[in-house]
Order: sequence, then structure tokens, then C-alpha cells
Amino acid sequence: MAFNTVFKGTTSGSIASIPLNNSCVIKSFIITSVGVAQFTVYIASNEDGSAVRITAIDTALAEKGKLEVNLDIKVNPNHAILIVTDAEIDYYFTISAE
Repeated sequence: MAFNTVFKGTTSGSIASIPLNNSCVIKSFIITSVGVAQFTVYIASNEDGSAVRITAIDTALAEKGKLEVNLDIKVNPNHAILIVTDAEIDYYFTISAE
């Protein structure tokens, strides 16, 4: 069964999505900041704790900065999106079935 969903919100530290039970694809994401911020986005395994970066380490955003990324990254079952940041950011990920 096909689905489309989003993972969105605001964080000023670390946050992870719920583990994705089915294989899916991250189609795009947007990260915005009010002030200067650095962040890294990972796909993390709930099974063994490993993680793969999908952005550069400490990607920088200027004050009122915005990063928009269109991509097709496959996410295996039992994995989650993990965001680590040093300042407040808003995030919006578009996820769809394979």
C-alpha cells in the first residue's frame, strides 16, 4: 500500500523520527533557522545503533537560513531520521513508499 507522510517540527538539540517499519524513500527535506545554526542529518538504525550521514557534518545555516534538498534516499525498515543541531531549527521531511 502506497503512502506519503512527513516528519516535521522544531528542535534545538537532537531529535529522531519514529522507526520506519517499511522500506520508504526520503524525497526531500527543508531545514530553516531563525539564528545561526549548525546541523547534521543521519539515517540511524534502531537495531545496531549505526548511522549514515545524509548531510555534511555541521552543515551551517546563516541567520534566517534555509536548506532545501530534493533527493531519493532509500530508508530500510527499522531505521529513523536523526537530526543533531546546536541551535533552533525547523525541519520538514517528505517521505513516500518505495
